[in-house]
Amino acid sequence: MMYLNKFIVTFFSAVLLLSPFSYSAPEMPEGMDEMLEGIPVDQAVSIRAKMAEQQRLAMEIEESLQEINTLVPRPEQRLETEADRTRFEKKSRNWIFGYDLFSASPTTFAPATEIPIPSDYYLGPGDVLSIRVHGGTSSSTGSSDVLVNRNGSITVPGLGEPIGLVGLTLDQARKIISGEVASQILGADAVVTLKELRSVRIFMLGAAYTPGSYLVSSLATISNALFVSGGVSDIGSLRNIQLKRKGKTVHTYDLYDLLLKGDTSQDIRLQPGDAIFIPVLKKTVRMQGNVRRSSLFELKENETLSDLIELAGGFKSESLPAGTEINRLNKDLGVREIIKINALKEGDLLLRDGDIVNIPGMTAMDEINVTLSGQFKYPGVYSVKNGEKLSSLLQRTGGFTDSAYLYGAVLTRETVAEMQNASFKRTAEDMETAMAAAMATGQVQGDIKVASELIWRLRNTKSPGRLVVDVDPVNIESDPEKDIYMEDGDRIHIPIRSHSVTVVGDIYSPATVPYKSGHSSTQYIKQTGGFRSSADKGKIFIILPDGQARSLKGGIWRFGKEFIAPGSTIVIPRQTKPFDWLIITETLTPIFANLATSAAALAAIND
Repeated sequence: MMYLNKFIVTFFSAVLLLSPFSYSAPEMPEGMDEMLEGIPVDQAVSIRAKMAEQQRLAMEIEESLQEINTLVPRPEQRLETEADRTRFEKKSRNWIFGYDLFSASPTTFAPATEIPIPSDYYLGPGDVLSIRVHGGTSSSTGSSDVLVNRNGSITVPGLGEPIGLVGLTLDQARKIISGEVASQILGADAVVTLKELRSVRIFMLGAAYTPGSYLVSSLATISNALFVSGGVSDIGSLRNIQLKRKGKTVHTYDLYDLLLKGDTSQDIRLQPGDAIFIPVLKKTVRMQGNVRRSSLFELKENETLSDLIELAGGFKSESLPAGTEINRLNKDLGVREIIKINALKEGDLLLRDGDIVNIPGMTAMDEINVTLSGQFKYPGVYSVKNGEKLSSLLQRTGGFTDSAYLYGAVLTRETVAEMQNASFKRTAEDMETAMAAAMATGQVQGDIKVASELIWRLRNTKSPGRLVVDVDPVNIESDPEKDIYMEDGDRIHIPIRSHSVTVVGDIYSPATVPYKSGHSSTQYIKQTGGFRSSADKGKIFIILPDGQARSLKGGIWRFGKEFIAPGSTIVIPRQTKPFDWLIITETLTPIFANLATSAAALAAIND
């Protein structure tokens, strides 16, 4: 197993260090390879990579001092930064709904050839028919491929005269060809299929993204042509696309029918010489607020507020249509003014170009659930109003049981847990960086397994997100600052009154011992076997039942009496001497405290 771990570490290190972001493998100080073999593979790989990065940076600094080069290689692919995304969002804000449909338009148009050809397909020059004759004499049977020539006719082997197919559909052509074969070849019949489709030339004009002439399949529709040309420009209309044939507008296409309704009935096929003309936008209105699809929409001249609401997908459940606001430009005064209306009663209101419609919401309808467990008279999941405080929630729970220990209340909050977990991960990353720096300079002293174990704990500990809280109604009433607001996902647990004290850390026999009024920390520690030689006696701290952590040696208790309440946890940390070679040694004690506090909170919840 040790050989296998060494192989994996070496393999992944080689992959990392031979990447374009490295110059060469790091020069490992003597004995470092053996040290890395005893820690988890992922940590060893990460430390090797950090050492390589540090050596690379050192080389870059040295080279920059020797020669200043103002030219850099042109990157093949530019990575998107936060600033790039911000600029894109600002730019795309004025794109009307539907423009993003063409954000990844194909560079060429390749229609599917396996789809069935409709029977109403009109034949034209360039189409290839496959005709199979069966029956009759052996000399007259067989199959042949015939091309529809420029005159719109075909010549079938074995038949005398060409057959004209101008203006005929595929179904009509089948009947005519079969009739000719049957009349000229006794006892014969024909099976006619379309083997190859012709290409047709069409034109994209007006406010198209790339105006010009395009060669498309004879089955291409208006939407196909839009894709082959890249769609419309930022001033082009999506709802008034005109199909012109022989100088006349024969059809108007609304792309919103396809986007919002899935209706392809108006997406007609194109014919040779057709021109798709995209007019310039005439009216746009922005819809925002509590609707299901906030965006900038194109409206037709006769469309109303109700039409806009339908395009936006309707109201959200928490919307307040009665408080609808329309931000409209007053051209006479040169200012914008706010018009308040009821969208439900004034849905037939005609909107103007540039209007901004805002649908407010009832924030009190935001769903907030809080879970209460433990020694409540009525535990369970409670729905609270947005802005409701702790005191209001406690009044609805019916109070506490006789065995409730209010001082040990545990409130966990998801937002607090996220911050604490992120802090753990940052600390683990800092420790790894410090380890890599120490190993690269040969300053490691002792076994690195202890530091490795701490890094593992930091990365795998999930903080419950405990927030110190006072649930005693008397205390809340006397100090309103303790009456905190509730958040969605909050959990409050009231434990049974404790009669013990827990002692953990660098002692001989960590245990939970009976609580005795007036006992000091020294007495409790003696009950658990006393200190180990590696214990840091100057940094002992206590985690009180309410979640607060306080130092027992020094601070406010240096010349006073210690306060140890039932349910407290006394923590004796290990000396940081084994970590003296780390640059971040001074931050280790708070790390131990945070880990111990998280463990104590979990223990209280699961009690």
